[in-house]
Amino acid sequence: MLYMRSVVSDLTGKAAIRDAALALFAERGADAVSVRQIAAAAEVSPALILHHFGSKEGLRQAVSDHVVALIDQVTMSQSPTDVQALVAGDVTAADSLTATMAAAFPSDSPVLPYLRRLLLANDDVSHAVVKHWYDLTVAVLTEWQRLGIIDPGPDIPLRAAFMLTADLGALLLRDHMSGLVGTDLMTAEGLRRWTAESVRVYSPMFTP
Repeated sequence: MLYMRSVVSDLTGKAAIRDAALALFAERGADAVSVRQIAAAAEVSPALILHHFGSKEGLRQAVSDHVVALIDQVTMSQSPTDVQALVAGDVTAADSLTATMAAAFPSDSPVLPYLRRLLLANDDVSHAVVKHWYDLTVAVLTEWQRLGIIDPGPDIPLRAAFMLTADLGALLLRDHMSGLVGTDLMTAEGLRRWTAESVRVYSPMFTP
């Protein structure tokens, strides 16, 4: 499954249903939410949900596509030049990245809680999402190696798996890590610390 979705301001009836489902799925988990509950939250009829999405599973897929597109938009907004500035210690670049992520996923956003539940589901939808981000990471590392920007080492597939595990692990272990390091890693301050540490870990990959 290929996740290629444009992110637009789509405050339509269909988008309202999707956003209502996103909030409920994030709070309770998709399996615990019925079509009638989503319809009530979106203030529409259950029949309209089935008209737009075909089934609850179709709606769940639409929610997943939307969340992946939102996160892709933020992560892929960083050009090689931006990342090189980060590695070089450009404080402005670091602040810009942190501000972008904090603005995209504020503390009351259901996106990250939903993603956490999705990853723990261990089903076809979650597998497709992880594969999408894994393939994307491999593609970026391969392209940046071709451009002479980085030396990702002899095993790009494993390097991609390592990097993805670190980032998704920060989300999955969010509550545990918040208590251990004294900062919620998904807040602006936590993202600032995470970005700084990531730069220290990955900067040796970048060529002079």
